[in-house]
Amino acid sequence: MKKKTILFIILLIYGLIYCVSDYNRSFKSINDVLYNEEGSSNSMQINQIIGGSEYGRKAFYFFLNKENQIVGVRLDKGIFGWKFNGSSTGTGLEVDIEQKLSKARTGATNDSNKFYFGLTSFENLEKIIINDFDNATLINLEDSLTDVNDIRNTYLWYGYFKEESADYVVEAFDEQNNLIYSQ
Repeated sequence: MKKKTILFIILLIYGLIYCVSDYNRSFKSINDVLYNEEGSSNSMQINQIIGGSEYGRKAFYFFLNKENQIVGVRLDKGIFGWKFNGSSTGTGLEVDIEQKLSKARTGATNDSNKFYFGLTSFENLEKIIINDFDNATLINLEDSLTDVNDIRNTYLWYGYFKEESADYVVEAFDEQNNLIYSQ
């Protein structure tokens, strides 16, 4: 009986330590998480938050860092709120350089799911399809980044996939559903 009591107390202490640690790393809003991570490295210095999406208890958000590069971050929602789970810096994703369709970056992940993102600069862009069936989400950077000049027709595109794929095909379509680019 005494061993069970000691074991219970040890488990209770570990549980309390975990809860306190989880609570200290959690924030009520996604913006609070992003600004808390801001000082962790030069690439995490936020110039402007772009936006993103929530997928259940996961969220993928983007911001422009001080070097005008796109940074993608993954966040997870726990018991106490949102937590930072990793980032992918935007080296090569400078918004002030016109890009037809950048090679996708693989965002932060620690499970079998993958998060791809990139930039594109096409007039009349309507949609981007990944692997023939997944619609990528598009964010018009001209609307999102008010402090950056000369980004007309520049879009951030991203997709979240249930299964990891080493090969992927990204196709861009115009408003008349014509294929305008394939990678």
